[in-house]
Amino acid sequence: MPVDKSQLINKLRVKARRGNLESDLLLQAFIDALSTQPYSSIWPELDALLDLDDQTLLNCLLQPETAEPDHINIIQLIRKNYLNSTD
Repeated sequence: MPVDKSQLINKLRVKARRGNLESDLLLQAFIDALSTQPYSSIWPELDALLDLDDQTLLNCLLQPETAEPDHINIIQLIRKNYLNSTD
């Protein structure tokens, strides 16, 4: 079944709204960058990461060493994207 990219991006944007500035900055910048790329395995990884509760997600984003091994790759990509977007 084909993936409706715009619908998935909207779903990720809604799931990414966390109410704290740090998470919002990191996640929204990553979703903006992701929205310009074709669908890949990164999308479901991000969707799974966004299933974490707010505090756990924030801790993982700010201290990647605290994250579950399944989330390390996507967290590194999110952080790298944010650092590159602020250069």
